Amino acid sequence: MNPLKVFTRPEYAFRPRQIFTRLRRLLTPLPATAVVTLPWGDVVRVCPQETIGAEIWYCGVFDLPVAETLWRLLDAGETALDVGANLGQMTSLLRCKAGPAGRVLAFEPHPQLFAALEFLRDTPANQRPGATLELFRAGLSDAAGEAWLDPGTQWQANHGLGRVTTADSGGRAVPIQLSTLDETVPADTRVGVAKVDVEGHEMAVLRGAARLLERRAIRDWVYEDLAPQPSPVQALLRARGYSIFTLQTHRRGPGIRASDMAAEPADLQHNFLATLDPARAQARLSAPGWQVLSTGGT
Repeated sequence: MNPLKVFTRPEYAFRPRQIFTRLRRLLTPLPATAVVTLPWGDVVRVCPQETIGAEIWYCGVFDLPVAETLWRLLDAGETALDVGANLGQMTSLLRCKAGPAGRVLAFEPHPQLFAALEFLRDTPANQRPGATLELFRAGLSDAAGEAWLDPGTQWQANHGLGRVTTADSGGRAVPIQLSTLDETVPADTRVGVAKVDVEGHEMAVLRGAARLLERRAIRDWVYEDLAPQPSPVQALLRARGYSIFTLQTHRRGPGIRASDMAAEPADLQHNFLATLDPARAQARLSAPGWQVLSTGGT
């Protein structure tokens, strides 16, 4: 295997200085926590010893196709939702892209990850013009109440696998509060983009947004869905008038393909776009390049 092949990834090919950052960090002891500057200029606090933090630590950004899709679809001045915000990389991206006239609502129930979100909001390094940021230490579901968040047996290696449960069956879950999008988002709000990453709880989140879906208040949903396709999530969104696309990654830039196959091949990504304006989405995501990697951040 060619050890230099890693540097052909877009994160390095379109942002060459990240190569030197990676090499420098490979030669130093791995810290327990670190503050990293994202390509668009905000800083986030990460744990480089787990999957998401390591990706940001070495590559500068986590989940590039999703980040690029959010960046291209959201317009300045719009409202955005980050459901399952984790340490806040996507929240930061949405805040910067929406700009001072925009608004971002971010939801994260895990106390440690929510503390990282608070760091994102409060650190002096991020006190630059950006969207109004509203943080909610809560999970989203189909009804308000109390539940548990099971971080999984691999928490130390991956902070992105927490699942909402009804009981602490493994002795490792943390108690959380649940809310719904219909209860949280004001009735007259129009949402440009909603990003959802909730490890199998997607249907409950959508059921809790029934009124928003009924009045077509959310233009674009960017979501992870690990179920075989077409899934119940896809069926619900199609019934509400959404066109469904699979997010794709090419070296030259992002892409989407219509998610209309009876069963998606297993090697395709599990990230999807549901949109009320497919022509707009296709036009936004057809241009080559990785805009999110060249936004002027240091």
